[in-house]
Formats: sequence, structure tokens, C-alpha cells
Amino acid sequence: MHIGHLLTVMVAAFVAGAINSIAGGGTLVSFPALLGIGLTGQQANVTSTLALWPGSMGGFWGHREDLAGIKAFALRLLPVAAFAHRRRAGRVAHAGHPTEAVR
Repeated sequence: MHIGHLLTVMVAAFVAGAINSIAGGGTLVSFPALLGIGLTGQQANVTSTLALWPGSMGGFWGHREDLAGIKAFALRLLPVAAFAHRRRAGRVAHAGHPTEAVR
């Protein structure tokens, strides 16, 4: 990796993490930066999602007391969310072409 690419990604990661810690939306910074260094859209999306995921879990852990009051509601939504995620993942895995996955 070229030093310019490395610096671009490092700065974008720092800024994206800062944005996510305040209000979310850090992908708006990290995704274009990854595209800019030559990753495909799918590679940039996966890389950005995996890179920002630990911060999301940290935010969840930090707000777990605030979320305690909605435990029953969240548990009712869990099967729906799991089903929707599984359907989406299955369409992506079985798609012959990347554009078929979004239909």
C-alpha cells in the first residue's frame, strides 16, 4: 500500500470514529476514502462496516443501562431482525451478479 493511501485511510478512520462516537454516520467518511484508494464498492462497504463495528458495540455497552427499559421490546424484534438479515444475506450469497442482490 502506498504511504499516501495509508495516511488517507488512517485519517478517514480517525474522523469516522469521532463522528460515530458523537452522532453516527462515520461511514460517510470512511466509505469514500476506501473507494478513493482503489477498493471496489463491495470491498469498501465490508471493510468500513467491519472497521466501525467495534465502536458500535462499545456504544451499545456504554448505553446498556439506558436500554434496560426496552428489553422486552427488543426481544420481540429480534426474530424479525434475524429473519430480515438472513433473507438479505441469502440473496447476496446466491446472486449471480452483484446487482441481483438488491432486487
